[in-house]
Amino acid sequence: MSFMEHQVLGYQSPLYGRRTAQIKVEPFDFFDSVKLLKGFSAEYAVAWYGMVGGVPLYLEQCDVSATLRENMAENLLRVDSFLYGEPDSYLQQELRDPAMYNAITRAVATGIGRPSEIADAAGIEAAAVAGYLKGLMELGIVRKDQPVVDANRKKVRYRIADNLFRFWYRFVPQYATPLQAGRHVEIARLIGERHLSTYLGPTFEDVCRQWLLREMGGSRVPLILDIGRWWGTDSVRREQAEIDIVALGDEGEVLFAECKWREKPTDADVLETLEHRSQLIPADKRLLFVFSKSGFTEACRARADAIGATLVSLDEMRL
Repeated sequence: MSFMEHQVLGYQSPLYGRRTAQIKVEPFDFFDSVKLLKGFSAEYAVAWYGMVGGVPLYLEQCDVSATLRENMAENLLRVDSFLYGEPDSYLQQELRDPAMYNAITRAVATGIGRPSEIADAAGIEAAAVAGYLKGLMELGIVRKDQPVVDANRKKVRYRIADNLFRFWYRFVPQYATPLQAGRHVEIARLIGERHLSTYLGPTFEDVCRQWLLREMGGSRVPLILDIGRWWGTDSVRREQAEIDIVALGDEGEVLFAECKWREKPTDADVLETLEHRSQLIPADKRLLFVFSKSGFTEACRARADAIGATLVSLDEMRL
């Protein structure tokens, strides 16, 4: 990909300015991905998408007759499986210094997001980390997040954009020794019991963001001009606060959303917290959404009716 972008289509290339069209084929979003996962429950589909992303070849490695844990063990964590070797192979093909990129990707995958902290974790100079992050962003492995509706543009966090890379670098280096010893079934069980629910939280946020973009312009969601996260200081409660999704509408609306990947129904306290935090951002009109994997309590539904908030369960999101 870097060869095509820099050598074939770059400024010094003979083809520069002569192309009549340029199409970069992106991975599927969740709602296109589920078309390749027919017969799976919504929860299963989100989990597999969260592990491998939207590349069709990766999605098709899932065995419809197997459980999620069996697919994780045999198609992601077994050392001779196709997906196990894919991230390392990709970096080896695309980059000249894969070891350093490996260290940076692993740091970001474990939740380290600020450039200075990434440099410390990877063991490189802070001034050099920007170049490596730029290369990973060009490859679609890492993305840069900045708060929506914030004048301080120095607030930057980096996240893994490719779900296969996020899963691999989150778990494989940590459990490399038992995996190399052939204990992939046990490690899949451990990940499923200890880590998977927390790991899939950001995946569900991405799915909710994609749903809003698909629904925009309809009766519930305005035309969206910008969408992302928000984090900052809650001066009222004197604490740091985050909002999972903030979107700017074309007529001055600001949409605020929380996304909960939990086994139990979402209660009214989540909506009340979102209602409070939405007041931290100036808006002509506020639209509140709560997305939930497991539905909502009666108290949450009553509160939503009282303030005009929209509740969307995972089952309702399947298009």
